[in-house]
Amino acid sequence: MSRFPRPRALAPVLVALAVLLAGCSAGYRPTDVPYRPTPTQRGGGLTQECSNPGRSFDPSELPPAGQVPSNSSMGRVADRGRLIVGVSSDTLTMASRDARTGDITGFEIDLARGIAEAILGPGAKLDLRVVTPADALAQIDGGEIDLVIDQVAMDCAAWNGAAVSAPYLSTDHAAIERPGVSPSADAAERRSVCTPAGTAIDAWIGSQAPSRPRVTGRTWSDCLMKFQRGEADSLVAPRPIARGLAAQDPYAEVGPEPWIPISFAVLAPKQNRDMIRFVNAVLAQRVSSGEWQRSYDRWVRPYAGDGRPPQPQYGRAA
Repeated sequence: MSRFPRPRALAPVLVALAVLLAGCSAGYRPTDVPYRPTPTQRGGGLTQECSNPGRSFDPSELPPAGQVPSNSSMGRVADRGRLIVGVSSDTLTMASRDARTGDITGFEIDLARGIAEAILGPGAKLDLRVVTPADALAQIDGGEIDLVIDQVAMDCAAWNGAAVSAPYLSTDHAAIERPGVSPSADAAERRSVCTPAGTAIDAWIGSQAPSRPRVTGRTWSDCLMKFQRGEADSLVAPRPIARGLAAQDPYAEVGPEPWIPISFAVLAPKQNRDMIRFVNAVLAQRVSSGEWQRSYDRWVRPYAGDGRPPQPQYGRAA
């Protein structure tokens, strides 16, 4: 039987994956999202091949806010009068719905608003569309949305279906379990784990631990509910998300051991490289102005601790 590898025994795997993947408050209300598996979901993301997944296109020069070139992807957004962005609505810290206002807020929403204002100017209209990990690439490919900002890994699966920005956040994964569970490898192998369909960690567990009992969720909050109902013994999520999920359950515990690394990136339709160059310029500006750090400290730091902007790699030709 294949044994589920413990994180501290994964050094060689982590080195390879670093190249591949880098490249509650009482009022919190998770949003139920329809599950729509698609032919382009990340089922085999870790076996797909591409060149330098951690490298994106050089940033363009930023024009004054609201003065983008008319013959560009950004110009088409300006003509429409709003930026359409696919996001989650149930990941506390990143993008979740405020029960008091009904608005979706978080670190990723700050980024989406910053991009919208760079294109349209102050007071820009931002049209948020809730997507799941399984349907994000399909909606980008279908032209239904301009961008996806939804914890998508900067990996080959993303590059094969979209144009991909430089990373806006780099972190690792962490497991959520009940306090006092046995740390032995044999016990871990028997415990079921929930991950959302279409995520990099879902593909990784399927590849590295095919005998491990698995439960598939639609979203991270769906996995949390399955965990709370006893349908899954644990769940694995990017650490900021895991911390936000655990804050909603007093009986959940986030393990200290790091799992595989991940870098989140913005996606645009594959042909819209000019949009990604523009996004990369906005990302660089947010870092240099301190806006990235202010947003991180507001939304992510209370749960995941100190963080710094990831270092971008540019120079991608195609």
